[in-house]
Amino acid sequence: MADLKFHSFAPSAWIEVSGEDAFTFLQGQFSNDLKRSEECPVTYGLLLDAKGKIEGDGFVLGCREEAFYLFSYYSPAASLMERLERYIIADDVEAADVTSLMRGAAVWGTGARDCLERLGLPVPAAGTFERKGDAWVVPGRRSPEENFDVLFPEASREWTGNRVEAVVREMGGSGVDEAACHYERIRAWLPAIPVDLGKRNLPHEGGLADSAVSYAKGCYTGQEVMARLRHSGQARRSLVPARIDGVMSELPCPVYFGEKEAGRVTSFGKRDGEQLGFVLVLRSILKETRSFSFEPSGKTGIHVLDDFLCE
Repeated sequence: MADLKFHSFAPSAWIEVSGEDAFTFLQGQFSNDLKRSEECPVTYGLLLDAKGKIEGDGFVLGCREEAFYLFSYYSPAASLMERLERYIIADDVEAADVTSLMRGAAVWGTGARDCLERLGLPVPAAGTFERKGDAWVVPGRRSPEENFDVLFPEASREWTGNRVEAVVREMGGSGVDEAACHYERIRAWLPAIPVDLGKRNLPHEGGLADSAVSYAKGCYTGQEVMARLRHSGQARRSLVPARIDGVMSELPCPVYFGEKEAGRVTSFGKRDGEQLGFVLVLRSILKETRSFSFEPSGKTGIHVLDDFLCE
């Protein structure tokens, strides 16, 4: 199973939110609906400001009515803590940053389920997580293929983390670096927050409106803007995957259509010599071209993938 992969990582945020009002508080802050019937629900969504701009993202794991965990790949724990504490006023809620205690291993590709079973870990159903001992198993957002994140305390890193790697290699798989991990998520059109989208961006710019925003739940911060966008039109810019030819000195990197600056490359990944990147570009220009350059009237080096062109 040569296409079975694993990637060791440290989460950017693992925050415990507890207290009598924990559910009500999070439901009023999170863009997606946390009201679920499953025993161990996991919900991906965003933290927005009053103008609907993105302040962070993550998975909310519901352990019980008064205890939740907020887990994020890239949104820094410090910024998420600041965002949560800003809105804790009279609520019986406590947020604790325990990120430094956690580590993880991502597994994806053919055989990912078999890998979990060989590790003695349960395979979570869609929209849920599983726990066994110190390990948490969460459906991931890393690849177009089925993928899982196994999270565990730093104290059990040597056993759990090394065991994941050993089983993947026994099955003919291999480890990948951060660049290959970014390649996978870009291929799957999965933005990294705040790398690709942040405080100046709306969820709709990154194709997150359908997967990370609820239009049916009650009031939450940014909800009015989300409702208006749903009924009144689209965002001016779109985040689209592109093939990257050439070398970028730094990110974000501006891109040009002729003499005009059209947008910027926000992130990129590399696998087997091929580079993919996310380009945040004006929708009006996407109707004219799918190729851009790194300098005004320069040689074309960015080619938007046809499957992601916006009409």
